[in-house]
Amino acid sequence: MNDKSGAAVKLSMTNELFLSANVYDPFLFLLVRCRAWTQVNETLRPQCYSMVDASRTSWYIRHFGFYLRREPADHATNPQQFDVDSSFVLHADTLYGGYYALESVNYPGRYWQPDHDGYLVIRPVTVDYHDKASFLISKYNETGT
Repeated sequence: MNDKSGAAVKLSMTNELFLSANVYDPFLFLLVRCRAWTQVNETLRPQCYSMVDASRTSWYIRHFGFYLRREPADHATNPQQFDVDSSFVLHADTLYGGYYALESVNYPGRYWQPDHDGYLVIRPVTVDYHDKASFLISKYNETGT
């Protein structure tokens, strides 16, 4: 996944997601069924997903302190909180045509976008930040495998 400027989403050594100018070898994750399915409005359920590390499928992307990071689901101290922290509404063509935006389930109106240091956070989107909250999925597999 890359942002509108072309920077790739990467994973730091401390399991935090960040944007890198190196567009090659982005962090790969899989979209899976929303962990907070029952807590999401029925109209948003078809757009709700959780994301797992493609190489470690028990490790989910979640926000903690508004920063996006990878954590194992089986170590969650509060499983219900983990479920909502790792669930996002995928919006297509919302901010820019051909791009996606990811909105937090438990903080509606807060979307994935880079902080001043390039680490991905969830924060409210303003018109000035539409480009920062827009992502292009560079590769995907429609077969579900």
